[in-house]
Amino acid sequence: MMDIETMAADGDGAETGGHGPSGWLRALLKRQAGQPFHPGGNLRPDTMAGHWRSDGFDCYFYVPQRAPAGLLSVRFVATLPDADEQHRDWWRLYFDIGDGFRQEDSVAIPTCAGRIEIATIIDLPAPARAFRIDPSEMPCRFALHDLALSPLAVPQPRSFALLGQLRDLHRRGVLARKVMRAGGMLMRGEWRALRQRIASGASGEAAAYGLWQRKRTMTDELRQRFIAKAAEFPIRPRFSIIMPTFNSPPVYLEQAIGSVLAQTYPDWELLVVDDGSTDPATHRVLNEVAARDPRIRPTFLPANGGIAQASNVALAQASGDYIALLDHDDMLAPHALHAFADAISRHPQADWLYSDEDKIDEAGRRSAPFFKPDWSPAYFLSCMYTCHLGVYRTSLARRLGGFRPEFDFAQDYDLALRFAAATKQIVHIPDILYHWRMLPQSTASGGEAKPQAELAARRALQDFVTTGRHHGRVEPGPLPGTHRVRFDIVGEPLVSIAIPTAGYGSDNGRSWYVLDLVRSIRALTTYGNIEIVVAENGDLAPALEQALRELGARSVRYESPVFNLSDKINRLAEAARGDFLLLLNDDMRVISRGWIEEMLMWCQQDGISGVGAKLFFPDGRIQHAGVLLLGQGPSHPYYLHPASEIGQVCSAVVPRDYSAVTGACMMVRRADFLAVGGFDPSYRINYNDIDFCLRLNAHTGGHFAYTPLACLEHHESVSRPEPERGDLARFNRQWADIVGRDPFYNSNLSQSSPRFALTADPQSLRESYGL
Repeated sequence: MMDIETMAADGDGAETGGHGPSGWLRALLKRQAGQPFHPGGNLRPDTMAGHWRSDGFDCYFYVPQRAPAGLLSVRFVATLPDADEQHRDWWRLYFDIGDGFRQEDSVAIPTCAGRIEIATIIDLPAPARAFRIDPSEMPCRFALHDLALSPLAVPQPRSFALLGQLRDLHRRGVLARKVMRAGGMLMRGEWRALRQRIASGASGEAAAYGLWQRKRTMTDELRQRFIAKAAEFPIRPRFSIIMPTFNSPPVYLEQAIGSVLAQTYPDWELLVVDDGSTDPATHRVLNEVAARDPRIRPTFLPANGGIAQASNVALAQASGDYIALLDHDDMLAPHALHAFADAISRHPQADWLYSDEDKIDEAGRRSAPFFKPDWSPAYFLSCMYTCHLGVYRTSLARRLGGFRPEFDFAQDYDLALRFAAATKQIVHIPDILYHWRMLPQSTASGGEAKPQAELAARRALQDFVTTGRHHGRVEPGPLPGTHRVRFDIVGEPLVSIAIPTAGYGSDNGRSWYVLDLVRSIRALTTYGNIEIVVAENGDLAPALEQALRELGARSVRYESPVFNLSDKINRLAEAARGDFLLLLNDDMRVISRGWIEEMLMWCQQDGISGVGAKLFFPDGRIQHAGVLLLGQGPSHPYYLHPASEIGQVCSAVVPRDYSAVTGACMMVRRADFLAVGGFDPSYRINYNDIDFCLRLNAHTGGHFAYTPLACLEHHESVSRPEPERGDLARFNRQWADIVGRDPFYNSNLSQSSPRFALTADPQSLRESYGL
C-alpha cells in the first residue's frame, strides 16, 4: 500500500468555513500534522493529482494510529469534484477497539453538495488500535485535504458536564450527524445551543426511522386519496380479520380494534373470538365496539381452549376471500388493508401475502423496523421472518386444515409452513403495515419472552420437514427464536472440488496457498465422496506438484497467454466428474467440519440454484455472507464486520437466500453449470461469478442460498492480478433489471450501503401508492 501525507492546517478554521476549534479548545488539541494513511482494497489514485477513485466496493483508507480511551477530536475535510449541489451521501469512520472494524464502533460522516467538512468529538469506549475511513459506497472521485485524530486533554471546568453528556449520547448510539454538529458547537464554545441540542438528541436509528414515519404519516387528504384509489381496483378482495382474545388489557384491545376501524379500505370484517375470558372488562370492550360497527363480530366461548381453537372458530365464520391475523394488543397501519388489496389486484393468484413490521411500546412509540426480503424459503426455515402482517387465502387455509391446536403459541408458523409447502404464490409488500406490541410477556420483547412459542415452532418445523420431500431433523438455532434444519442428503453424489491456481507461495515461501487449502480439505472434510481437481498453468514447483499428488489431487493443465479466470474455471468444470461442482479459490482454508454436507444438503433443495459459504479473513473479520445487488452493483453485506456479527434479524448467522454468492466458494449442480455455458470469459476476473449466478437463476428459476454453517478462511485476491476497469459499469448495464432491485433486499433500505441501513430519502405514501 502507498503512504500519503495529510496536511492538517493549524489555523483558526477560517479557511474551512469557520468549523475549526475555538481558541480555548484549540489549545487542548494535540494536533498531528503529516498523519499517514494507507489506501486499501479497490481504492486507486486518479489521473488528477491528489485525487482518488473509488469503485464503490471494498474501498477504504487505513489509518495506523493508536488513541487512548476517551474523547477524540476528529477533523476531516474532503471534496468530491464530480458531485452536484443536490448530492447527499455518507462516509464512515471506524475505530478498532479490539474487535476489528465493526459497524457499532463507527460514526457516519455526511457529505453535502460534494464536500465533507467535519470538526467534531467522538468518544472511544476503549483504546483504539487503528482507524479506517470508508468512502461512499457509490462510485466516486474525491480528494482528501485534511485528517487529524487527536486525543482531548482536560477541558475547562464549565465544559465537563457537556462533554460528559456528549460522551453518553455517543455511547447510546446517537445519530452521528447530530453528535458531530454538537462536537463542532462545543469546539466553538456555543454552550446554550449545545445544551438544547443535547436535550433533543435522538439515536441514529430512531432518528432515521422517525424521518421514515414522518414521510409516511396518514393525513385527511391522503385518506381521501386512498379511498378514491381503492374504488379503481379491478379486484376488491374482502378481508376477514381474525383476532382471538383472552383477558386482554382493555387499553390495548381498544387500540387494536381502533386500528381496524381506521382502515382506509372498507371491505373487511373483524372476527373477534373471546376464548373464555374471566375479566369482564374484555367482554365490555367487545360489546361496545360491536355496537359501533356491524363489521365487528365478537364470539364468546364458554371456556379457554387455546389460540388455535379460537382462531378456527373465526376461520369457520369467515366470509372474506382472505384471512388476516391480528393479535389482540397489536395495531395495523391505517392503509394496511389497502396495500394488501392493491397487491392482490396486481397478483390475483396470490395465496399468501406478508408485509414488513415494527414494534410499538406501551406508550405507542414505534421502533425496530424490520424491512424484509421477498420470499426467502431458507431464511423462513431458520426463523418466521414473514410473521406480521400475514394474509392467507381463506379457501386454502380451510383446505389445509386451519390452525392445529398441538402447535399453540406457534400456530401461525405452523399454518405458514403448510402454505409454503402448498403454494408458490407468495407476495411480499415492502411497507410497514403492522405494529407489534412490546410487552414483557410478548415475543415482541425478545425471543426469550415465550419459550413455549419457540418450542412449538420447532415442533411445527420438524413436522414440515418430516412430511416434506426432503427429510431431516430440526435443532435449536444459534439464537433464541431461530432453528437449524439438517436435511438428509439424498444418495452419496460425487462432489468435484475445483480449484484454479497459479501456485503462489504462502508462509513466507515455506508453503503454497493451494497446498494449504488441499491439506485443510483432507483434514476437515467428513463427506466421503469427493474428488479434488486443480487447474494449473504448467509451471508449478515440482515439490508442490508432488505434494498435491500425494494428497489425491488431480491436475488439469491450463495454458493461455492472457490470464482468464473464467476460462480456467470452465476448463475445471469440463474435467470434473462429479454431479456437484464446488468452486474454491486457491487462497482458502477450510475451518469447519461438515462443510460439504452443509452445502450439499442445501444444493439438493428445490428452488436452490447453488450455495455459498461464510468466509472470513485471516484476522477473523467477515469477508462473505452473501451478495446483494444494490444500486452501485454487487455488494457484500457485513463485509469486514467481526465474526460475532448477528446481522439484520439474525441474517448473518442463519441460512439465508440471495441472488448471488461469491465464486470463491460456490457449489452448484455440474449439469446446470454446463447448461448455461459456465463463466462468461468476457469477464476475465471480476463479476464473472455474479454474472454466472444470475444466468444460472434464470436457467433454474431459483436463487442461491448462503449458509454460515460452512466456514472457510479467505485471503482474498492474493493470487490473482488487478481487475479490469469498466467491468462494473458493464455488469450494471447488463443486469440493470435487478441491480438496485434485489428481491432479497428491501426498497426501503439504502441502495448505497450493504449494511441494511434505512434509505436517507424514503418515499412518501403518495409516491409508494401512486396517489
